[in-house]
Parts: sequence; C-alpha cells; structure tokens
Amino acid sequence: MAFAQPPLQAAWQDKPATYFVCTEDLAIPAELQRRRAGEGAGLIDFPAGHHPFLSRPEAFAESIAARILD
Repeated sequence: MAFAQPPLQAAWQDKPATYFVCTEDLAIPAELQRRRAGEGAGLIDFPAGHHPFLSRPEAFAESIAARILD
C-alpha cells in the first residue's frame, strides 16, 4: 500500500535543497542537471562523473560535510 498513496508532504518543497552538478557526467550534461535541480536549489559544481560517491567518495563526502557545516 505504501506505493499506492501519494505523499501528503514532500520535504524538498519546503526545505532548503542542494544539488551537486557532476560536471564530468557523460550521461546527463551539466546544463541539464542545473535545469532539473529546480528553482531555489543551491548548486555545487563537482568535478566527477555520473556517480560521484563511487568515483570520488572522499571528496564527495567532504563536500557534503562542508555544505552542512557552512
């Protein structure tokens, strides 16, 4: 039943959001990523491919932590 009911609220609509634009992504161009992120999202250009958590896990984790502590 969990997938049959629409959510009553979506946190991303009311909470600040950050989107990591993977500038070396060969599947989704950076400009398209920026458009899909939506208005109001904080954008961070990150030099990695499609899966930054696999190709650059330490740098990605540090970037997330820096954003949280900022």
